[in-house]
Amino acid sequence: MPPTSSTKKVTIKRFEPMTVAKLAAILYGLLGLMIGIIYAVIIFVIGIAAGASNNNILLGAIGGLIGGILLGAIFVGFYALIGLLVGLIGAALYNVAAHRVGGIVAEIE
Repeated sequence: MPPTSSTKKVTIKRFEPMTVAKLAAILYGLLGLMIGIIYAVIIFVIGIAAGASNNNILLGAIGGLIGGILLGAIFVGFYALIGLLVGLIGAALYNVAAHRVGGIVAEIE
């Protein structure tokens, strides 16, 4: 697409590391939530199956539910923490590299 009069090229020379880290933490946390829900359901079903094998389905379901919720919360927290660290380190590394090679050129309207 040829550039028009309203198209402008800009160079991204620096990212604020903490803003990138916060955004990455939110996105990774959402990913952790999706994965955590899947594992929570699996743990819940395992709890029901374990309770059924001991003739106490209710106790197994409650244990599976509590275990699933705890595991889901751990996934969200862990993924958010990893996202924060990856975002912070990634933005800092980008800033160092962009300082040396000039950054990313983007075309905006």
